[in-house]
Amino acid sequence: MKKNIIALISIVICIFICGFSEANNTEGCSEKTQIQIQQPEKIVTVQLNSMKIDSQEFGKGRLSDLVKSMESTILLDEEEANLIQKGDIYSVVIFIYEDGTKNIFHFFEDSGEWYAETEDGSIYKNAEFIEDYIHMEVGTAHMRLRIPPELLKMRLDMEQQFEESGTRVDFAFFVASYMYNTGKTEDEAISHVRESMMDEMKLYQYAVQEGYGISDEELTKLMELEISDITSADDFAEYEKIYEEAGTTLEQSYEKNKESIRKRAALQKMSKAIYEEFRNGNDTIGGKVCKDTQEYSRTYMSDIVEPAMEEYDLSSFIKELDEAEEFYHENRYGKF
Repeated sequence: MKKNIIALISIVICIFICGFSEANNTEGCSEKTQIQIQQPEKIVTVQLNSMKIDSQEFGKGRLSDLVKSMESTILLDEEEANLIQKGDIYSVVIFIYEDGTKNIFHFFEDSGEWYAETEDGSIYKNAEFIEDYIHMEVGTAHMRLRIPPELLKMRLDMEQQFEESGTRVDFAFFVASYMYNTGKTEDEAISHVRESMMDEMKLYQYAVQEGYGISDEELTKLMELEISDITSADDFAEYEKIYEEAGTTLEQSYEKNKESIRKRAALQKMSKAIYEEFRNGNDTIGGKVCKDTQEYSRTYMSDIVEPAMEEYDLSSFIKELDEAEEFYHENRYGKF
């Protein structure tokens, strides 16, 4: 009799937990061997990586097919899951419900097989269907020189005057490039470049403060990779002649500009992190729900970064800009 009562109580507890758990919870009382999407009719938005799509626009039939495909996956046991390598390349699918809650899934390929990973780290196989919804771009973008020869010649001439290029060379080059590309006057170009470089320095200080700084080891690897990409490009022979005529090499130019490259890499690192936040379901800043990565990035900058930047002291950098402007005028760069 006592055993029957205990068994009955256990059943009641299980029914209570299962019956009153959150509508979107994919966990249950019994072990789940497949992904389970609860109440798919309450999904209002489907997010594929950074693209949010209204469920009506996505299509009722298409959403139903996606849910069925996800529920056909099979859970890997711990031993099997330990053999799978997720890596850094993966796609994200998010179901956003009427109440704002989300189900987030990562899809990735390993050894020719596709897998799905849920928020609790469980891995499921038979996820090849995701290729019908998301096109995976596995390739890596390659660095190439995209600069008019006359601007490159001018840049190399400036670099030859210093051990490190620094603010003076960057400022003079940016002013000349801005006039070359836009047709703006010299005064307009100088004003634009000063403001842009000050904003960039503030952003860089924020990026370093938030942990996006680039170590010497990271910088060396990045420079080696970019140099390899540039020199292997089909059009590099044309640029190589310009370096030879200037009495230098691409490698030497990179070395002179390594601090500018470090700054650029840190800003790119922070930008990628902001993008990844949105892609992985964090779409809200200060109570504002952002519809896309552009809005999320703008809101991130205006509500988080800019208030922090107001406290930065740029007095020493402003002096560098003043010296850079003098260097520009003394050498009459930008007179094409």
